[in-house]
Amino acid sequence: MSNWIKPFIIGLLLGGILGIIVGLFSLELLHINPVERAGYGVLEIVYYLVTPIGVLATLFAVIVALFGNEIKSYLFRERSFSQIPNNFSEVLRNEDDDNPEALRYECNLRVRSNCGREISECAVYLIQVEYKDSDNARWKSLGIQNRIPIYWQYPNIEKKTITATETATLTLLKITPDISQSKSDSSDTTNIPRQISIVGYKSLNTKYSKRGYWKITYCVSNSHRELERFEIIVHWSGEWKKREKEMNNETSLEMIRTLK
Repeated sequence: MSNWIKPFIIGLLLGGILGIIVGLFSLELLHINPVERAGYGVLEIVYYLVTPIGVLATLFAVIVALFGNEIKSYLFRERSFSQIPNNFSEVLRNEDDDNPEALRYECNLRVRSNCGREISECAVYLIQVEYKDSDNARWKSLGIQNRIPIYWQYPNIEKKTITATETATLTLLKITPDISQSKSDSSDTTNIPRQISIVGYKSLNTKYSKRGYWKITYCVSNSHRELERFEIIVHWSGEWKKREKEMNNETSLEMIRTLK
């Protein structure tokens, strides 16, 4: 039997039964005497009262049969709420040092459920990256062909179930200092200049990673739809400071929500 025929028949029967009950109740409530009112019998009056209710009940049953999953998904849809801190957070090289220094700075996204239940297969995607070298310059798109998934803590984890009381965290951006590396079998050293890294976007050219402004678009999705979309506006002067308090004067972060 087709998916809609069974609900149609059930709706028709329920509509008829409900209509008869409502019709009889209406006659009693309104004190209508079928014999005295234009010669209509009880069944005739009940019929005219039942018909609209039966039609509506049948129509409702068909709509539920055809679009039940969509209606349920809309009424009980999963929702997320994401936040970033106002500034980059430091990751110390050695916390036990008397004068610790920052190993790198990170911008972490915090995602939590905003619907009172868990979000299954939650994923964060990098959608677009734009750059400009000064405040008055025009944005230049750095070109992303497809959505890039951002991993949760480990590179092989791209989706995560977030419980109703959990706040999940992942890293979106990193700023690293000048680094000199040398191989054990060679006296030559390799110098890696300070730079900003956009997690997931591996092809960021060095001329776009030293200083400037970045407008980065992300979305949060579950298994079947997009839950949130937002932009992060990042500024970095290109200067490196050893501690977070001083580095905050060289950077800024702003989150703009574009879809709820």
